[in-house]
Amino acid sequence: MTTKSAPHHPLDPLTIQEISKVRAILSSYEPFASSFPAIQFHSLSPDKNQVLAWKKGDPFPPRKAFVIALLNGKSHRVTVDVDSSQVTEHNIHTGSGYPTLSIDDMSTALRVTLSDAEFNQSVTNRSCLI
Repeated sequence: MTTKSAPHHPLDPLTIQEISKVRAILSSYEPFASSFPAIQFHSLSPDKNQVLAWKKGDPFPPRKAFVIALLNGKSHRVTVDVDSSQVTEHNIHTGSGYPTLSIDDMSTALRVTLSDAEFNQSVTNRSCLI
């Protein structure tokens, strides 16, 4: 990593090199390895718990990435230690709720909706009532 791309503060976003490294680590980590590239990443950021614990003057903490990914209809919350190239935590969310829709999800939903003749006719009929 060059000095320009290296983070200077724990709140700095992950660099392109760090994001690429996290992707490489997860591409060989089960259960993701057998599903790459089909896995959908919904969030990839510095580990918030680690950032919140850091105080000015403390040594710079190891870089960790917090990932929320959707695989086979389940939300996976994964922490990756970028420096050691290890997954340090992996939980499958079992409660209600899903990760935020990706731009691909939204585009597909819009395309499917707008290609439906019955939906388009109902919008036309409603606009005539105004």
